[in-house]
Amino acid sequence: MLRSYDRVVMRDWRRLAVLTMCAAYALFCLVTMPGGALTSPDSTVYLSFSPIVPVAYPAFLKLTGERGAMILQPLIYASVLAWLGIETLLTTVNFPVAAAVVLGAIAIPDLAAYHASILTESLFMSALVAKGAKRFVDVGPGRVLERLVKRNVEEVQPDVVAA
Repeated sequence: MLRSYDRVVMRDWRRLAVLTMCAAYALFCLVTMPGGALTSPDSTVYLSFSPIVPVAYPAFLKLTGERGAMILQPLIYASVLAWLGIETLLTTVNFPVAAAVVLGAIAIPDLAAYHASILTESLFMSALVAKGAKRFVDVGPGRVLERLVKRNVEEVQPDVVAA
């Protein structure tokens, strides 16, 4: 039987492993970053503060510059991914599941190229991952399966009553 201290150390080890995976991804993106930002025809629209695009991403580029955006975008993604990984770990209490979530999010094809681009895709992916982490926070530890079953029962029950 594990003492409470041992449980805390094991839990912290799992969190540290999740954080290490995310930090390693951010470091990989920074080390393999191209010399200049990857651009597309849309990039010039963002860089020129064109009135046809929302102001948030051009403002971000104005504050950080192209090189700063290339550095910050993978760091932002790694940070929200770490949040998602830790929330997954706290909610499921299962390190393999948390590791699979983090590694699955890292394994998205061409994701590192998005981080090195002057496009909104990198920050959009970061927002999606943050939304996933927020859902775990909203549900609360240990309640994911309960909520999933409850939702499915509510969806199936009207059919049963109608029959």
